[in-house]
Amino acid sequence: MRSAISKALPTPTMTSQLVTKNQSAEDIARLLVYAEKQSRAYVPKILKYFDAKTDREACNRVWYFLRNNINYRKEPPARQTAKTINRLIADGYGDCKHYATFSVAVLRALGIPCCFRLASFTYGNPSPTHAYCVAFVNGKEIYLDACIKNFDNECAYKHKTDIKPAK
Repeated sequence: MRSAISKALPTPTMTSQLVTKNQSAEDIARLLVYAEKQSRAYVPKILKYFDAKTDREACNRVWYFLRNNINYRKEPPARQTAKTINRLIADGYGDCKHYATFSVAVLRALGIPCCFRLASFTYGNPSPTHAYCVAFVNGKEIYLDACIKNFDNECAYKHKTDIKPAK
């Protein structure tokens, strides 16, 4: 399916964008929102691959696509980036931030309310080390974290920050 989606999207003209050397939660959030907003022009070209009878099933399709078609590649702390969806598809790899950007962009275009969730797993340090998408369907949260083996699962975090996509 990645090759079909890749053919539907224009070749990206830019590389991934560096967040900052010593990124804060605000820096990461700002660039994720920016990358998702820049991705909006491309999303209509691929929506047919994720449309479903229910919002939950659409969420599952997005998660499944990322989990099975985009290789996870952790970025070093000094080189954190954000990517548009066409850059992610062209590269064929990304990390949690890139998965979250793709998920939010597609779900938003499908009309499914969602946000970015930045999480920290350390008690005394609220600086995020992980990002994923949370969808809101029928009053419940659905977790799209393609770093986790099962759909709609969330790791126990110590601190979280939810970031809404730009309007």
